[in-house]
Amino acid sequence: MESLSQLKSIEEIDKGIDEISRIENLNSNSYEFIRNIFYKLFVFNPILVCFFEKQFFKDLKVFRVRHSKNIGDIFIPNTFGCPPLDKNIGFNRASWEERNVFYGGDTPLTSLKETKELYKNDNEFYVAKWGFDYNKFASDKIQISSLVFENIPSDNPWSIIIGNYKKYIEDLKLEMGIDYAEKFIHLIKRVSQLFIDLNETKYPITAFIADERIYFDFHKKNLSQIHFPILIYPSVQAEKKNCNFAIHPVFVEQYMKLETVFHIKLDKINSNSLKHSIEKIGLVSDKNTVEWYTLFLDISKSKYNIASLNCYSCGKKIDLNDIDKIIFKKNNQEITHSEIIANFLKERDFSDFYNLDNLIEEDGIAVGIEVKFSSLPLIDITATINDKVHTDLTMDINVKQPYEYKQITF
Repeated sequence: MESLSQLKSIEEIDKGIDEISRIENLNSNSYEFIRNIFYKLFVFNPILVCFFEKQFFKDLKVFRVRHSKNIGDIFIPNTFGCPPLDKNIGFNRASWEERNVFYGGDTPLTSLKETKELYKNDNEFYVAKWGFDYNKFASDKIQISSLVFENIPSDNPWSIIIGNYKKYIEDLKLEMGIDYAEKFIHLIKRVSQLFIDLNETKYPITAFIADERIYFDFHKKNLSQIHFPILIYPSVQAEKKNCNFAIHPVFVEQYMKLETVFHIKLDKINSNSLKHSIEKIGLVSDKNTVEWYTLFLDISKSKYNIASLNCYSCGKKIDLNDIDKIIFKKNNQEITHSEIIANFLKERDFSDFYNLDNLIEEDGIAVGIEVKFSSLPLIDITATINDKVHTDLTMDINVKQPYEYKQITF
């Protein structure tokens, strides 16, 4: 680390943030111009680095969304990956122009919210799920650059990173002294805040900060020199409840693999969920091509269990230990609990069974989905137990619905 005596005071750091945020026409300024100003104001690029064991990447998935217009060849995995390096897509929050990165989110909903075309009239998207070929990692630990630092809510799954930094901060105070440590930590916080506060006209600032880490040594322009291949930062569009990834394209090429692509038609999206239909699903073959299938639901093959039966007439939960001895009646005609649930499922529009966040998977293939329905009103249905009649009932059920695939011939 450079001489810590060069660290600016907290007041100077705050003034520097204000100064760099007021620069106009950033897009017309060179990389060197912004670089010189940044290091003059702050001395350091304080993105923190954390180390993750390679096993951590076994179950980690990154979701990337592409709009259906001008998608290209949907039979090639790279179509759903990083933009070509020779394609200039301009400035983005974590990428300098002409140095593209692989953008993704930690959930399908996060990635969809970050998609610029989301709220336009065209509502068809490809949601690609990527995994990590972690056994190929050259090191047992992978460095991730992070801008997750006290700028996310506690329910963000990546808040674990903040816990990891607590020891780092204490060690920093011992190594640097409290005064220097407090200035350094303040700089980290303010730079982290840039990634969730700045509008698109200020992207060159955050793009420069990210580029210095992801590409590391821009002078050499050596794309294989990857020291910090992954940057994680809060998703503004997901209200910071989830995170985005910006990943070096060579790292994606060497260590990541496309697993599944969902072609979806979006009907509705809100802060916590989306309603959509799956038009088709793409699976990667042994020949490294994408094969396309449609999904079918056979409700007769649904598996379920009743989690609870609630009686509001007596204010109690009914004991389900011997549910087959409960006599259910609808309009005074006996009905089994299986018939109750079958009738309920027939009335669904099935959008519940296409939630990409809750898929049941085996070997990277979606085999079904588990859906939990809570407080379902059992209208005109009574339950008799030991001659006691219960009315005003609700039921909580868990349903496992298998999928059936049919390959599409184009």
